[in-house]
Amino acid sequence: MASCTRTTHPVPRHYSFGLWLTSILLFTAATTPTTKGCVEGERDALLDFKTGIVKDPSSRLSSWRGRVDCCRWSGVVCDDTTGHVVELNLQNSDPYNYETSIGGEIRPSLLLLTHLERLNLSHNDLSTDGLHWLSRLTSLRYLDMSFVNLSMASHDWLQAVNMLSSLEELHLHDCGLTDIPSSLSHVNLTALATLDISDNLFNSTIPNWLWKLHNLSYLDLGFSMFHGAIPAGIGNLTGLRELYLGDNSLSGPIPTEIGIWNSLKLIDLSGPVPTEIGIWNSLEYIDLSDNSLLGPIPAGIGNLTGLRELYLGDNSLSVD
Repeated sequence: MASCTRTTHPVPRHYSFGLWLTSILLFTAATTPTTKGCVEGERDALLDFKTGIVKDPSSRLSSWRGRVDCCRWSGVVCDDTTGHVVELNLQNSDPYNYETSIGGEIRPSLLLLTHLERLNLSHNDLSTDGLHWLSRLTSLRYLDMSFVNLSMASHDWLQAVNMLSSLEELHLHDCGLTDIPSSLSHVNLTALATLDISDNLFNSTIPNWLWKLHNLSYLDLGFSMFHGAIPAGIGNLTGLRELYLGDNSLSGPIPTEIGIWNSLKLIDLSGPVPTEIGIWNSLEYIDLSDNSLLGPIPAGIGNLTGLRELYLGDNSLSVD
């Protein structure tokens, strides 16, 4: 019986190379990010911003080089699909150490980052000749420029910020601001949930446009030289969970309208302690210390069964 033999043909060399090349290409396609890379105009805008920086002791901008994809730069985040810059975070990593802060001028070339959603320049030695460029960043949802010197922008900061209808968080703590309009013809900040403009130099009554920010859950106006009465309109902020008004020169009673809030967890106020405080059942934290409070501590405070922290020190209060 004749045996069957299997004839083996050598694989052509060009076929082996082609198979190897195909495998490499498929592997590369599977492991390469889908990002289109940095948008050229936005890269140039960031490089222009860098020219205004004259101090960078921690070399935070050392990766900002023209031949490097700006989506790979320190502090820059891009959309994976479009390549547009959506976040710029240059916050000082050691917030209260100015030896590590970047210093210089905020150049308005940032207005070209029209897809920017988050901007954090806080705790740096920066200044600006106005904030008009902010109004072009219509996609902005988060803005933190706390401890940035905005004294030269005091005249237009609110007008610029008021153009940002998508803004959800605004932090401008200790920026040297001196001007705050008492009213606005149109309040555009309908999405704003967090507002911190504390430790500024307003020397003003509390502006009434604040009570039109119906989505606010956090409001800090402390240490800002506000004076006069707390407007009854504050009762419109029914979703407020944290309120800071302490260390101002406020006078008159705390509005009883605050008592309609069911969501308030923390309150830091100046002014006489209202007898109605006992109905604020949601309160967990009260700080009324370091004021000029007179008279008895309302008995109703004992009804706050959810209260965890209470500070009444450095006043002239008494117990009946």
